[in-house]
Amino acid sequence: MKLQNLLKQNKETITDYMNRAASYLRSMEQGAVTKDGYNLAEDLTVYEQEKLKEYIYCMAFDEMKKTVGRHCLNVCDFGSDREDFISNFQIVIMKRLKDFNTKGSAKKEDKGYEFLTYLRHLSGEAMRETFAGMRGVSAALEERIQKVRTAVRNVMVERQIKQEEVTAEMIQD
Repeated sequence: MKLQNLLKQNKETITDYMNRAASYLRSMEQGAVTKDGYNLAEDLTVYEQEKLKEYIYCMAFDEMKKTVGRHCLNVCDFGSDREDFISNFQIVIMKRLKDFNTKGSAKKEDKGYEFLTYLRHLSGEAMRETFAGMRGVSAALEERIQKVRTAVRNVMVERQIKQEEVTAEMIQD
């Protein structure tokens, strides 16, 4: 098998390629057979597998940096932790990309995510990890902190009051 056949084709969109690429990652990790009939764990050498993974992840990283990553950096105040955010986002992509548009991951069974939408979905986890690192807490605690902040904002809007006036009882309701 030629590794060239597994790379992005000229007219292929990023979403179409990432659908194929996710199946390649699953095939290399789990020995699953792709729609093309390949079992990449058996058909490729270890070196070729590493090269293909590097190609896929670099393409995903580049797309993230151009789109959602840039947006998050502009919206969130990471300060000196901007590079940590990019690193955390790359780690999240490496952990989750193989699940892109798998059965059950998309909202509608017949339609999958666009790759950009999937990156937006993953950005929350990357931001949570970054803010947790900035505050010196675990990601689970950071998630709880964000839920409380959201609840406080909702109470403020609902009751038209200042943040200082919000009580724990109001949040609990």
